[in-house]
Amino acid sequence: RQMAEYFNVSRNVIREAVKVLEGNGILYSRQGSGIYVKSSVPSSNNGRSSADSFYTLRQILDLCRIIWHSSMISVVKNASDSEIKKLKLSNQKLLVEYSTSTVHQRFIYESSFGMNICQLSGNSLANDLMRELLGETAEIDYKIISHPRYKTILEIDSAILDALLSRDAYRAYFLANERDIIIEDIISDSSSLMEKTYSICIH
Repeated sequence: RQMAEYFNVSRNVIREAVKVLEGNGILYSRQGSGIYVKSSVPSSNNGRSSADSFYTLRQILDLCRIIWHSSMISVVKNASDSEIKKLKLSNQKLLVEYSTSTVHQRFIYESSFGMNICQLSGNSLANDLMRELLGETAEIDYKIISHPRYKTILEIDSAILDALLSRDAYRAYFLANERDIIIEDIISDSSSLMEKTYSICIH
């Protein structure tokens, strides 16, 4: 119910997404207990095509940044004030309740912020790519939201959204780079994590 409300979709959409993730061997269900993420995903094809290629987490993160940074111009052109304000409301809620927020709340916000920006760009290809890639960056997101500087990142997000509301793509892009500098500092001791490889299906 919380995820349906957060992503503004029906609960059926969430159920279908869970089924897909279960089919890919990422989630599993326990009747009467809940839905869980598997501790390890099988190294087999996992339902993907033979066109799978393997990329490091560093490569995936860099591509995510290219996509969502370049989306700023399209957001300025295509997104309505009300759409941007909806993201701003989510950001402000988490900032106000930061000291009592849960890991789950922070993770949902962090894992969807870049994707939401891409969605507002109106570019369906950018949005689809981000959805595919962000599924692999969960470990980075957990590291970020657990860091003492995460509140600073949220404050930068607030400034990014203000810049987008002011239709200032250049400032939003500059602030996105400031955000990434902090993230790079947070993950600077995670070279082994960044070298992990993930299978991405390229059609």
